[in-house]
Amino acid sequence: MKGSSLVVVFFFFLAVLGVRAQQDPAQQALSSIVELSVQKQDGTAQNGVGFLAVRDGMVATAWHIVRDAKRVVARFPSGDEFQCTGVIDKDETRNVALVRIKVFGRPLLKLSAADSPAGANLFVAGVKDTAFGLLPVTVAEPASKDGSKWAILNGDVPIGNSGAPLLNSEGEVVGLLTLRQIEGKVVPTMIPAGFILALDNSLPTEPWAQIPVSQPVPTPTPTPAKPEANAGNDAVDALLGNALLILSDNMDIIDWADVGIKGFGFRNGVPKPVYDFQQDLDIIGGKVAEIRTDDALRQKVIKSVLQALVFQKSSSENFIRSVVVGQQTGIWGAQAQDAFSRSSAFRKSLEEKLVEMNPEVAELERTSAKFRESLFPKLRYRLMLAKEPGGFRLGVLVYARRPFFMLVVYNDGFADKIGLRPGDTIKSVAGRDFTNVWDIEELKLLIKANLGKKVKAVVERDGKTQTIDLKLPKTIPAEAIVN
Repeated sequence: MKGSSLVVVFFFFLAVLGVRAQQDPAQQALSSIVELSVQKQDGTAQNGVGFLAVRDGMVATAWHIVRDAKRVVARFPSGDEFQCTGVIDKDETRNVALVRIKVFGRPLLKLSAADSPAGANLFVAGVKDTAFGLLPVTVAEPASKDGSKWAILNGDVPIGNSGAPLLNSEGEVVGLLTLRQIEGKVVPTMIPAGFILALDNSLPTEPWAQIPVSQPVPTPTPTPAKPEANAGNDAVDALLGNALLILSDNMDIIDWADVGIKGFGFRNGVPKPVYDFQQDLDIIGGKVAEIRTDDALRQKVIKSVLQALVFQKSSSENFIRSVVVGQQTGIWGAQAQDAFSRSSAFRKSLEEKLVEMNPEVAELERTSAKFRESLFPKLRYRLMLAKEPGGFRLGVLVYARRPFFMLVVYNDGFADKIGLRPGDTIKSVAGRDFTNVWDIEELKLLIKANLGKKVKAVVERDGKTQTIDLKLPKTIPAEAIVN
């Protein structure tokens, strides 16, 4: 079939709506939909759906449709066919991707980061029996399991429509369709459009032949169907300690990114390290969820760690959404600020959770040498297992595992005033070697012992080792003192 005869609106939908197709924004969106015919590297074939969005020459779709592809052809409702040449960016965890297509000047669909509550009526713009059309669906069950947001939909959606956009009545894309196996049944689900907005559309295209064969996309199930046998306590404790360490690093990278978006910095988009650290958070969350143990204390710690990971994941996701919305609109408007406020609220919930879980974590630290091994000093302070001995704020942000790398040096803070700069890695101060020291509090104690002096410091700055002078004040500034 060729030409406009391919554009078919399912009649039961039109009967309910009671308007002409050309007046319906959702119907108008069909001109931006493509059916994807994919040849895989292993010789198999797969069909899916995509849609023009974000920027000219880009198709948004489900990652699993084009994963391991060697050739992809996109067919429009008009019958026109175009080659898709590769992937611009992808999020394997959320199962979304941006694909390069050799077509320009066609209308793009608008993406909306707004949440779709239970009961919301949406439309799948997809393909049925080679014809393009709209199918009504309803949001049945929004979910955020292990920090991965998605939603179950009610509606009859044919196989082969993964990657199709979910439209609201204004024709805006609020999500991307995936068909999942849940309890042996194929169930339509929605991935929020915010995860498409979070992709980096400025990356160069990676041709199909150069994309390595990847692992299957993980599904957001909180626990495996068949629990593993009881793991040894040492293995459990090491994993829990590592999870808390990754949680701490993720908190730090969001704090770092928060500094970068101030003013008009949000227009540069989400820094790539934020996504990298978020992937680590996803992976460790899945591993902790799979732990099986009969020990009552460890069961409590596992539950608390999972809750903490979910809070941080939600905080991170809303932070990403705020930046993406700001970048897309060019202003830090109400929508961006709302997502940022949600991020802050989840961060507050996380910090409250860290206080709440202190007794059980303290007991595990006391009884488990393996757990103690993972608790770097900064992490112990963050978990309130110890008090910082320095007694003052240095005015820097550092990782637990890289305590002498100045991730952030805050303007007009103590470190800024004595001569340290963002990106510095401190090697030694006043002849004291810090290359094998894991606690920045030791630097603070050394500073207190040398107040009023000018001391030499060796730092790695801009890729070079340099010796600088740190001019220490006679007293610790009152605003830096911790009560």
